[in-house]
Amino acid sequence: MLQFIPHSQNYIKADHHGPRGCYPAAPEQIEMMVREHFARAGFNLTMSDTSLRQMPPGILVPHLDFRVGGHVYPHGYYPLIGAEAPEQVIVLGVAHHAAVDVAVSRRGFSSPLGDLQPALDLYEALRGECSQEAFEVEECECFDGEHSIEFPLIYLQALGRIFPERRDFEVLNLVCGGMQNEIEVEDPRGTAYDEIGRAISRVLERSRKRILLIVSVDGAHVGPRFGAEDGVSERQLMDIRSADKDAFSVASLGNPDLFFETFLPTLNERNFDGVGALYIALRALEKRARFELSCYDQWFWPPDQSVVTLAAGVFWPAVG
Repeated sequence: MLQFIPHSQNYIKADHHGPRGCYPAAPEQIEMMVREHFARAGFNLTMSDTSLRQMPPGILVPHLDFRVGGHVYPHGYYPLIGAEAPEQVIVLGVAHHAAVDVAVSRRGFSSPLGDLQPALDLYEALRGECSQEAFEVEECECFDGEHSIEFPLIYLQALGRIFPERRDFEVLNLVCGGMQNEIEVEDPRGTAYDEIGRAISRVLERSRKRILLIVSVDGAHVGPRFGAEDGVSERQLMDIRSADKDAFSVASLGNPDLFFETFLPTLNERNFDGVGALYIALRALEKRARFELSCYDQWFWPPDQSVVTLAAGVFWPAVG
């Protein structure tokens, strides 16, 4: 089910900051955190070349807690440095709090770093591209407290503090499921994921604005904290790494259906949460970009021997 979500509030509010959160509440401390992430990853946050190159159409970044996954984030965002700044940003997140296939919000985003206005023209254009049978309009709280939306936008806002010319952009936020039903029936065609991906592609084709697509996903979720009885062994970590790398390698071919098929043999038993979001992105950018993985890691938690995998990458403009 594809849902376009109206809401009485104007903004999705950030709520993972502060003493008990995943990042600081003070703007200068958020900026410092991002600077430290880039330094740890070996990237220099300066623009030595004043000529701006073409903006990548999309990036893939994690949404794992900054405190354990912060070193991976810069590998997705660094290609934006020195490129033309986006005028609008579409975030494809993961629906952690609601059982939906795809939901689209018309709200902006509010955080300690300021307010981002909603891209209402994108919202209306996308809605106009989707069949009436494909969505219902109703109130939904699936965006409130959704860190897969909050974390990528906080990062962009922090970069806007560092590079003021990157500060102003509008946002369109989407969350989606993991395509488990589609995986079980082995067919993504004609689904909400397929439809929204094709609709985004048409909207991008017509727009004269610079629109950046952010795929905010993590990878595998395996171990006791995710419902397994036993902890993850060293051999399993290697197998998970191999399966994840294979999926990203197929994603680089630019065919969303081939990417989807990599999860069929095991029915996505490793709980890779980014299947739906990455499928949509591959469909949306199928003719205009190719994905390249730039960083992969695994966060392993020894106390219960669970693992979450995370990655970053870039959708580079297609040549020819």
